[in-house]
Amino acid sequence: MSHPIVIQIIGMHGVGKTTVAAKATELFKLRGLRVATLDVDHFAHAYLAKRVDPELDEKSYRAHVLAIADSVKGKVPHIIGLGAAKTNNAIAVKAVERWIAFQDVDVILLEMHWLAAVRYYRHRNEVWLVTALAKRRGAHIRSYKIGRPEGLLKSSQKHWKDNHTAIPRELRYIPNESMDLSTMQKRLARFVECLYHEAHQPLSEPN
Repeated sequence: MSHPIVIQIIGMHGVGKTTVAAKATELFKLRGLRVATLDVDHFAHAYLAKRVDPELDEKSYRAHVLAIADSVKGKVPHIIGLGAAKTNNAIAVKAVERWIAFQDVDVILLEMHWLAAVRYYRHRNEVWLVTALAKRRGAHIRSYKIGRPEGLLKSSQKHWKDNHTAIPRELRYIPNESMDLSTMQKRLARFVECLYHEAHQPLSEPN
């Protein structure tokens, strides 16, 4: 592929975005595709905290950006109660764009919670919306063992209610509240298969 397929995986805290990203990664890799993932909210907070100079030479800047992306992988999302302001930040948006450009892969998965920030990240081919009932989301958030789970759950719900108009019209829907892992994987397999075939469509002959 000359350009990677970029997929935004969006949803409230605790819906299972990371699980979806992990399963999708497995499925893409089974088809021989290289995959990179990024928790955009976590990366934006870490990048802005480091105050990386965007005017650094390309080699130095690349090293900083990749190191920050690696540093947030697999970490408990301690930033979930901090709001969308840093993810919306134009400097953070530009850093994510450059991180994407640094990837030598076929597929990029961007995990995002803050719906208000989705509109700022236009570099995508698809959006996958993951949902789950409050009971499941609450159990997941409590497993983080940080903050006040009920307060975080309510603030997340309010954010999505207040910013529902930012939900893209065209998306693929993953209702995690009604799925076991096997059913979710089957739906993801269909999505992945569809994208794989679209990416490998031969160019039509000119008339």
